[in-house]
Amino acid sequence: MQTLPYQPEVAMRMQANSHEAIDEGARFYHTTNGYWVAWHNGMAAVLADDTPPDVPCDWVEGAHDLAELVELIESGAYAEVEEFDGDDEAWHDALADAAAGGEHGCACGDGGCHHHEH
Repeated sequence: MQTLPYQPEVAMRMQANSHEAIDEGARFYHTTNGYWVAWHNGMAAVLADDTPPDVPCDWVEGAHDLAELVELIESGAYAEVEEFDGDDEAWHDALADAAAGGEHGCACGDGGCHHHEH
């Protein structure tokens, strides 16, 4: 997996209308299905190429590593929970349902995973 150094234009776009900041030490990756990921210290900013310019990225924590998160995104499982509209309990249930093999827990593979934007 070839990551990219800090991408200022992508980082600016990820932070649109948000108080969150992309760390300058973040590693960037562009998935095969059109998502940008900025990974730093177990936290990832995730942005689809077709996200409107005034909408900020999603924040994902709890994946064990960048490769695991990229696999989740490229498999399509992330998109299944990305457009969720419900309360925190229902969000957790949706993540559990998206987990590979029907396992309970987050689709990111870690029971402590938490998608900040939903």
